[in-house]
Amino acid sequence: MTAPMAPLTAEQIGVPLTPSKPAHPGAVKTGSQRDRRFTDTFYDVYKHPVKFPNGRPFTGEREFTSGTDRESITAGFITSDLQQGAHFCDNPDMGQTPQERLLTLGSSWACPWLPLAKYFRFNYRRKTISYALDKMVADEREALSRFWDAAAKAAGESDVVDPEQPNKLPFRIRRLLGVPSQYTNQIKLAEAMRAGDPWLLGFVETPNEELAKILGFNLQYIGGHASDAEHTLVKLPEPPKPVSTPDQVLGMEAAALARMVAQIVDETLNAREQAKKAAKGQSLRDAKSARRQTATAGAE
Repeated sequence: MTAPMAPLTAEQIGVPLTPSKPAHPGAVKTGSQRDRRFTDTFYDVYKHPVKFPNGRPFTGEREFTSGTDRESITAGFITSDLQQGAHFCDNPDMGQTPQERLLTLGSSWACPWLPLAKYFRFNYRRKTISYALDKMVADEREALSRFWDAAAKAAGESDVVDPEQPNKLPFRIRRLLGVPSQYTNQIKLAEAMRAGDPWLLGFVETPNEELAKILGFNLQYIGGHASDAEHTLVKLPEPPKPVSTPDQVLGMEAAALARMVAQIVDETLNAREQAKKAAKGQSLRDAKSARRQTATAGAE
């Protein structure tokens, strides 16, 4: 076999020599922000003997210590949107091997609900995650209290605004502020997570019917029996967002609030009238189509 020829030098091909960029960045280059980042995996406190023996993995980007090329123990994640899975890579400079890539993909997981990122608590030395569920429950209860204060402020003289009778809340108040269950449901989810509900944590596939309903899923068991393993779980459309928040309502002047509530009433009545007209028009079109089909069948 003939040995490959060595490439010709610049002098051999007659190209004048010019200075080239240094191969090593040296001290003149500070490096981009991306060059200072590293991928890291933390495991939370919820363990499963088969699926999550070390806890559920979360992966995200962190940064080197300022002024060095070392990984920082205290460096936080760049974004709160962490991936649900682990990152396997023994040699970051060389990148993942095909085997490590397969392990990474195989570690991905899902669960029906997670608390907001502000309730995640990171232990950077141990690389673990816990959750401030007590804080979340307290926040939701405080928000619920403000909701009822705002509802009472926005209510008219004939309106029923009673925390003991949430189902009697007038429509215009529900359209303005939403419903109290938006707070109580979050409390129930936090308590279920604290109790270790296996479906909520992603340990099992069989849904918790009450929690599935809270999360807005339509759960149907194949065969019509809850004991059947086969089921369908479909996410229902989200309800319309409230026009305002309790804090905004509590900060409004009475006149401005009255105008907002009146506008909601007018928009609701107009929407109902338009819906009635649309339904009537569709009914007339259906009747006309039915008569046409009958006439066509008679002619044949």
